[in-house]
Amino acid sequence: MAKALILHASCGAGHRRAAEAILAAAREAGTADKVVVRDVLDLAPVAFRRSYGGGYVRLVRHAPWLWGGLYAITDRPGPGAALRRALRMIDRTALGARLRRLIQDESPEVVITTHFLPLAVLADAPPADGPGGKAWPPLTCVVTDYRAHALWVSPGVDRYAVASEAAGRDLVNRGIDPSRINLTGIPVDPAFAWIARRRRGTESGPMRRLLILGGGCGIGPMRDLLPVLDTFYDKLEITISAGDNRRLAADLTRTAARLKSHVRIIGMVASVESLFAEADLVLTKPGGLTVTETMVADLPLLLLPGIPGQEEENTRLLVEAGAARSAATPLGVVQQIDILRRDPIAHQRMRAAQARLARHDAGERILELALGRPNSAVAGMAAGAGRE
Repeated sequence: MAKALILHASCGAGHRRAAEAILAAAREAGTADKVVVRDVLDLAPVAFRRSYGGGYVRLVRHAPWLWGGLYAITDRPGPGAALRRALRMIDRTALGARLRRLIQDESPEVVITTHFLPLAVLADAPPADGPGGKAWPPLTCVVTDYRAHALWVSPGVDRYAVASEAAGRDLVNRGIDPSRINLTGIPVDPAFAWIARRRRGTESGPMRRLLILGGGCGIGPMRDLLPVLDTFYDKLEITISAGDNRRLAADLTRTAARLKSHVRIIGMVASVESLFAEADLVLTKPGGLTVTETMVADLPLLLLPGIPGQEEENTRLLVEAGAARSAATPLGVVQQIDILRRDPIAHQRMRAAQARLARHDAGERILELALGRPNSAVAGMAAGAGRE
């Protein structure tokens, strides 16, 4: 296998998990020694790293409405195009120079990115600016949500890997050649497929074991939701991941001490697979990686209010596809849990929709795509596909 450099940016946990999932696919194939994973923010000056990664976390926690506005503006022509150009000035900064040196030092034959930040350096620079005056290695861009924002669009990307036909249409409608867009799915660790295999053939239980996830940033209505669940249900076993939000974890711990349900509060964990293996139902904000992990693990999926922008779009697509249910209030959550508990057909339909949407072998498909070996599973979208 050719040497692959996989890049991500630690803005939340999803982009990192996608990169690690591709590495895990290479490990299963016995080629992990040919794969290097790097966080591009590790190359950035401290001030930039704190403002870029930390600024995102502060926005989505404390001013999600502002993040939603920025997301909408930068997805449009006019002022949005100007903002996107400003963001792409990154190739002229110290981060851009260090990323170029990294590529020169590692000498990868292919580059894969699970975040749009490296595109300014790798996709928009002319070949003469490549390391040693050579052309850049072929670049595969993995879109980690179910719709594709304009920031993912760059004419220099050789191949796009997307999770849905809707994301492919977004790219086509922004000028990307359909032959460069490949429906691979979002990569998740192979352990989630193992969870699904273990669940198959077992009878559905009463959904007493709930896993509630707030993503790496610890976002969601858990403070209000926990007492309501405890009021309506007996003998619940609830695990809540508060990510790196220590204040939320402390608040939930105090709340849990007053409840009859068995509640476990955890913070950021290196591996979440064991949490999914113990769950009957997942309630989560709709981050692209988390919802895909849930679907690949063959677990019922109930979406909580998420970050305005990309997560709202994930919710719309998944609910319309029948792959998830959503609720905006704690009482709405109770209603949706009751439906899944009492109506086995509703659960079966959800599982069928999830099987159509989520792909357990997406990491393997993306590696094949990046190496220039696309097969029928990752064939490019038909010309003109998805023009709306």
